[in-house]
Amino acid sequence: MRVNVVYDRYPHHATRSGYPLLAEGLARHADVRRLAPAHPLAIPRRLTRWMADRAGMPQYGPRSAELELAVAGRLALGLPEICHFFYAEQNFRFAAAMSPVRRGAIVCTYHQSREYFDVLVPDHQLPARADAVIVVSEHQAQILRETVPAERVHVVPLGIDTAYYRPGKADDSHRVIFVGEHRRDFDALTEVAARCGELRPDLRLEAITTAEHAAALSSLPNVTARSGVPDEELVRSYRSAKVLLLPLLSATANNALLEGMSCGLPVVATDVGGVREYVDEHCAILVAPGDSQGMACAVLDLIGDRSRRERMGLASRRRALSFDWARVAERQLDVYREVLAQPRAGRSSPRRPGIRR
Repeated sequence: MRVNVVYDRYPHHATRSGYPLLAEGLARHADVRRLAPAHPLAIPRRLTRWMADRAGMPQYGPRSAELELAVAGRLALGLPEICHFFYAEQNFRFAAAMSPVRRGAIVCTYHQSREYFDVLVPDHQLPARADAVIVVSEHQAQILRETVPAERVHVVPLGIDTAYYRPGKADDSHRVIFVGEHRRDFDALTEVAARCGELRPDLRLEAITTAEHAAALSSLPNVTARSGVPDEELVRSYRSAKVLLLPLLSATANNALLEGMSCGLPVVATDVGGVREYVDEHCAILVAPGDSQGMACAVLDLIGDRSRRERMGLASRRRALSFDWARVAERQLDVYREVLAQPRAGRSSPRRPGIRR
């Protein structure tokens, strides 16, 4: 089986996180090629700019147009192979229309929660033009099933490199770690840090985030905030911490959540979106959105209860192993096999009343 993967790495992802790791896992079982224009300089810039202007998608640019033209070129060969858009919110717009009759299959993975999906994919009929749609949580699948036939929506979770992110020996400090920027609740984080500092002065919060947020958080007396942390140092920070703290505004899946779990950390996180599909009560304490006091109490309880903290850390690691990229790749391959076995003459979905374009 040949699988053509289409993606550009997000700059905020660590080297051993994100969908390039899925490509590595798939390559153990299939002929995987990262698709790019064979001769990008030969593609008229007027064409790619025109496509970007017509796309109506804020993240779709000339680079996206180049990638879609490369996909159309592969599908025009008439071969039974997969073209998989790893980040369909930014790269999938015209490929299905350019290949209305195809032996190969278009697979699209979407990652965003409702509020972001509405902005990034304003035409909700667009995903239905793919032969299969992948989402990373059942919570998110409910959004796609509004316009995509249910049999074409598949839940394949986000994965983690459990060999790279693995437990180590924590130091003797009472250190809590927070990682990330996207859809994080920084107001809640500030309140939790302040309350924990008042009630437990020896507790330290290490925040690894963007430079802007790091500068703001550094003003708190019990917070060490950094940005631009190398991957090896990030892993060491996870291993030396006692608890992973993730106040969230929304989530379908979360790299930092899986990274911390894989390093054997108990989790305190906001109960939003698809978080419950990645953790359970044995490894995480979930707190209602906006409940900063409850989140601070959960952190303090874990810091004060070594036995419970260690039990939850072991449970986190066990659960993270079920999301290892090797296992996720096997589930993804099952989707490929299913979609290639189905007849295709182009995809469309009847417009349903009440669904916004």
